[in-house]
Parts: sequence; C-alpha cells; structure tokens
Amino acid sequence: MKRVILFIVGRSGSGKDLLAEMLKGRGVSKVISYTTRPLRKGEKLGQNHWHVPLEGFEKPKDTFAYTIYGEHHYYTTDCQILSAPEIKSYIVDEDGVLYAKERQKLEKYKNVIPVYIKIDVSEETLKNRGISSERIARDKGRVGNIPNDKYDYVISNNGTPQELIKQGEHILKDVCKKHNINLQNYKI
Repeated sequence: MKRVILFIVGRSGSGKDLLAEMLKGRGVSKVISYTTRPLRKGEKLGQNHWHVPLEGFEKPKDTFAYTIYGEHHYYTTDCQILSAPEIKSYIVDEDGVLYAKERQKLEKYKNVIPVYIKIDVSEETLKNRGISSERIARDKGRVGNIPNDKYDYVISNNGTPQELIKQGEHILKDVCKKHNINLQNYKI
C-alpha cells in the first residue's frame, strides 16, 4: 500500500487545524504529535497532542519528523507514519518538514507532501482567532524559512473557512490522482 503524508505548515492562526480536521472528516487520518508542551486551554490529550515530560527528554530513535518550537519539542514516530491508512495529515513547522525531507532519501519515506497555508492578516485578526501575542511574536522569526517553491502546494487562507476547505479538497483529489489512490475511499 502506498502511503502519503500531507505536512500542513503555516503560522499560528493560518488554518492548519481547520484543514487537518476537514481532511479527517473526509477520511484522511490525522497524526497526533508528541510534545513536551503542556496542553493549551480547550485542547484534549490524544486529540491535539500526546504529552511527554520535558525533564530528561531525549528524541526517540524512530523519530520521523522533529522540531523545537519555543522551548518545547514536537515529534512523530515512524510507526505513526508508516502504518495504514493511505493518506495522513500532520501539522508541523518548517523545521519538521526539513527533518522529514532529509529522511526521504530512504525509500519508505518518499511520499512527504508539504502544504503551506499562507495568510496575510493583521495581528488583531490573529488575536481574534485566539492566538497569543507570544505565539505571534515567535512566528515572525520562524515562518518563511522554506521558499514557497519547496512546497508541493501553497494555498491562501485570506478568505472564508469554506474557501480553505475547498482548496483542501482540491489537494486531496490531486494527491489521489498523482499517487494512484482510489478517491472513492475519501468523502468528497
């Protein structure tokens, strides 16, 4: 079975979770990362992240994607990625994409597909979306360290959630076509 993983990248408030949840509703499995970051208000263990303690943290040997954001570690393992189903999504930052792309030299990791969600909104809009000033400031130094041409897909989220969902459905259809995956397995 061919496995494809959509790496969803974008700054805080860009719509990464919305896109991943839409894909999940269409039958795409969402990979839940491990993190040393405590859960945020409204997050649920196993739905947003799996928590691991920061004290004594060591990156697992079977790490598929890895990054540090702020002072916290985020990662996913080979087992999470290489198990069924055919298409999965994973929310990650640019460093996580680069880490996974390095591993693409190995045959079993060939199908990492980075999707970048770009937004051009004010800080006020981000704050209205529930993004803290700290996260907004942190993003200013991080987002954009991979040129757009290194992503398989670049989509814009300056419109409505429905427009983002429509772009996500287009990506899902295109990925199925390019990788000979039966589109009927997904609810579009």
